[in-house]
Amino acid sequence: MKKSLILATTALACLATSAAQAHIGVTPAEVPSGQTTLIGFGIGHGCGEAATTAIRMQIPEGVISVQPVAKPGWDIALTTSAYANPQMNGDTVVTAGVTMIEWTGGNLPNAFYDQFWIRARVATNVEHDTMIYFPIVQECEGGGVNRWITVPVEGQPEPEEPTPGFMVTEPGEAGHGH
Repeated sequence: MKKSLILATTALACLATSAAQAHIGVTPAEVPSGQTTLIGFGIGHGCGEAATTAIRMQIPEGVISVQPVAKPGWDIALTTSAYANPQMNGDTVVTAGVTMIEWTGGNLPNAFYDQFWIRARVATNVEHDTMIYFPIVQECEGGGVNRWITVPVEGQPEPEEPTPGFMVTEPGEAGHGH
């Protein structure tokens, strides 16, 4: 009986791990406000068996000074618009910022894992201990699509394609926020 319980527990843990890996992961899971941070979005599969050929990421409000990291073999397009950029001294400056990043023209086979990186800063007016979500549409060969655009709701079952995100934390001691 004890051996069966251990096997059942191990099987459930493996299923939970494979389900978690099926989603887009975010590194790091916590990002301090006011500091420039490299943020990676891990793509662990295509659409069914089809390779990923495009990643379209919406940049949420409160994420500023966004720069995509160049990815060999992929084209990058940016959409920008004006937004209010609160300064540490309390002033607000209207700035043009990135609102959408599109990586296209590449090929990430279904069996491979890769990360798409951005360099960004969380504005200082974003409350600590809140989640920021990045809606992503993943396009694949043959017209397949995964829409990672449903924000998880606490106390509700996890969506089939949850929006990836990170927790905003207080600024760290070592950061210099440039």
